[in-house]
Amino acid sequence: MPSKNDMSSDDILDQIVEGYFEVDLAGHFSRVNAALSRISGYAVDELAGMNNRRYTTPKTARALYAAFNQVYRSGNPAEMITCEIICKDLTRRMLELSVSLMRTAQGEPSGFRGIARDITSRWEAEQYAETFRCRREQIILHDALFDMTGRLSGNFQTLCNEINNIVARILEDIDPQHSSKFSAFEQYTRIKNIERIATQGKALLRRLTGLAEVETGAAVHTDLDEIVRISAETVCRDREDIEIHEQHGRDPWPVQFDRVTMGQALLAVCANSAEAMSAGGRLFLRTQNMDLDLATAAPLALEAGRYVQANITDTGIGMAPQTVEQALTPFFTTKEKQAGLGLTAAYGIVRKHGGILALFSEKGVGTTVSIYLPIASEPPADISA
Repeated sequence: MPSKNDMSSDDILDQIVEGYFEVDLAGHFSRVNAALSRISGYAVDELAGMNNRRYTTPKTARALYAAFNQVYRSGNPAEMITCEIICKDLTRRMLELSVSLMRTAQGEPSGFRGIARDITSRWEAEQYAETFRCRREQIILHDALFDMTGRLSGNFQTLCNEINNIVARILEDIDPQHSSKFSAFEQYTRIKNIERIATQGKALLRRLTGLAEVETGAAVHTDLDEIVRISAETVCRDREDIEIHEQHGRDPWPVQFDRVTMGQALLAVCANSAEAMSAGGRLFLRTQNMDLDLATAAPLALEAGRYVQANITDTGIGMAPQTVEQALTPFFTTKEKQAGLGLTAAYGIVRKHGGILALFSEKGVGTTVSIYLPIASEPPADISA
């Protein structure tokens, strides 16, 4: 039968906003307050006798054992022990623990007592900030690379044009039909090869930097849904092992873009997804209106405002974190004998339209490409759609 003083201490503990707990040396709860019950979702009587392995992952359980063992050996309290718990509804919360050693009247260790602070919101905010800080740094890096390659491409294209012009003049003077010398024909063939290589070089540079410029008047008001669907169906037309699922928001806002270049970008994205699903899978297409505030837009290197978002998600092999970081870098590829310009060119085209292309992937799960395009502020001069 609890004494009056014991009841009073329980009442006091239940008034504490932070969780209070006592556990025995084996990690079983012997006492908890109402706050810890609210945090975990378990009733007080459900927590009684529960071991930490029940509400933590094996990794967290090992970390807690090491921390509590240090308190046991040193006898000194421990502050700021961070751990993740699994609540009754299977959601996860991050706690910050302060722990001290409990002793018997004879001075022997008998267990631990501590305070548990729910820091889930703060932890998620820190993770969110760190994730988007890294993403923003990647966007800045990609933009710098595109600026650099754009400047280089101008110089290279000038050189290629000069090569083409010189070769054209030489070919006019060397006509194998009017020459009996084999050397002239051989020279003619070699010069034709130079011409071919110069032409290929110009095409490669266009792919690298997305230099198919959006012409004034070519932009049209249109829903993004249609061109996303057409791109996916085009790529997967001969892939019966890929299922396409669509989800589009109501009353889509109009977006102004060049159909040709944006079509090329979306074809590249969908082709990349199809290649990742060599054994078949599902391709999810989703478009929705997004009203981004400054806090949400800034990490994406966008201005606050209204955008239409297109998500293209595959259930393919996915990418490791280090691969995701480099996936939009010019010439990076994991495929043999390929230039690795598909997603790079798509990124450049979306940026030219004032939007952004973001990449999310998990190894063995799949990849999502998110495209944000600003809504049209005023009708284009020429609507040809």
